[in-house]
Amino acid sequence: TVEHAWGLIMAAHRRLVGAAQDSFGDRDRWLAPYQLSGRTLGIIGYGRIGRAVGVVARAFGMCHDWHDPVSCFSLSLDNILRNSQVVFVSCTLTDETRGLLVGKLKLMKHDAILVSIAPWEIFDPIEVVDALASNDLRAAAFDDWPQDYDSAKVQFLRSLGRLTITPHVAGSTHDARKMTEKFVREEMAAWLASA
Repeated sequence: TVEHAWGLIMAAHRRLVGAAQDSFGDRDRWLAPYQLSGRTLGIIGYGRIGRAVGVVARAFGMCHDWHDPVSCFSLSLDNILRNSQVVFVSCTLTDETRGLLVGKLKLMKHDAILVSIAPWEIFDPIEVVDALASNDLRAAAFDDWPQDYDSAKVQFLRSLGRLTITPHVAGSTHDARKMTEKFVREEMAAWLASA
């Protein structure tokens, strides 16, 4: 999942999908405004995956801040959105996180990118597309997107490489499934031992 998350970050930052479709075009059209090195990654949802994404960020020379909806030690969500060039969302869907970022995208930096492996219900897809279309967001990438929201505007943004959508495949490897099975067995054994 962490590997897929970084694939989405790179795809959004460098607009790789659009550039791949225009591989013999003018390469200056696909210039990224900045390198990731020296930038700030804001992580929303600082569990196992969020922390691992932060470790990779350090390898890129990025600093990272985090917000976790269940932690009293994290930075505020508004500060994360205001101060990050890349915002990565990995929190699970709960009553507290449903709609967590609705109405909040306007806080993000003009040249920021938004990347999410979280359930789409945390966002308002219309708000995301409008922020991209009005250049309030530079790019976005999602591993989960509502199937019934596939407009002409969505297709146009995808063709430009400004919106990348994958069919919820973040954890879809044999290794990831084996690790999940092992994790569930260990958690069940610990729970049974404590009962």
